[in-house]
Formats: sequence, structure tokens, C-alpha cells
Amino acid sequence: MSVNGVYALINGILNQLKNLSASWVTSGQFPFDRMPRAASGVLTAKGVGVNPAYEAAPGGGGATGSYAGNAGNNRQISTGFLCSMGIILDSYTTPNPEACRIITLGRTVDLLGAVKTDARPHATDGLEVDSGVNVTGHTYYYSAV
Repeated sequence: MSVNGVYALINGILNQLKNLSASWVTSGQFPFDRMPRAASGVLTAKGVGVNPAYEAAPGGGGATGSYAGNAGNNRQISTGFLCSMGIILDSYTTPNPEACRIITLGRTVDLLGAVKTDARPHATDGLEVDSGVNVTGHTYYYSAV
């Protein structure tokens, strides 16, 4: 797949995430008595012979949004919860895989797989970016979980 193809794929995923209805998310839900359905939470084992139960999920679920670049470093992009993963896309003119980031707890890379140090999960809330993905005049779109 070409670089533009990868960029288009990730951009398409972000657009779908923005319009995702919570009622469509049913992954991990089964219609059995031993696995109760819940609107949110994590299915947690309670021991042998005991029904599992849903407990509050860590974090806040997910967030999508955008921010205008301001060339600053250590800029917090608040999501309202501690993030473990994020994707940042630079929408400036043509697709630029080197200006996009895939962020995890252990590593941040661009769409070409090069390791980057200019974006990371924030210590308490959201994502944190430096000037590499915070260029003045650029609009960035993010998705975080």
C-alpha cells in the first residue's frame, strides 16, 4: 500500500470513529446469563463458580477532536482521561506520513514506522505534543483511547 493509501485508510478510520454510535459497539457482549450485558465497563472474573461482573472501565473510553498548531512544546491535548493510545493526523495540504503519529505507552512512530519523540500520552489527561506535530497554521486531528 502506498503512503497516500495508508494516510487515506487512517483518515477514513478517524472519520468513522467520529460518527460511531455507542449502540453499535457490542464486542465482547454475549447473551448468556453468566455474562451480563452492560452499557460500559470491563468484564471481570470473580472466581471459580461465580458469575463474572462488569466493573468501571479505566480511563474515559475514547475521544476524537482537533487542535490548531501553535509551535509550542509540551502542549497538552486534553481528553478528560488518561490515554494509553492515540493517533494524530496533520491535515495540512497533501498527506504527509512523516507529520502523523501513532502513539502508545511505550513508543511513538510516524506512518513510515520511524520512531518519534514529539508526542506521547500526557501523565494525567490526554496527549502531549511538541512542535513536530504542533506546527503553526496546521490543523491536527486526533483519536485517543
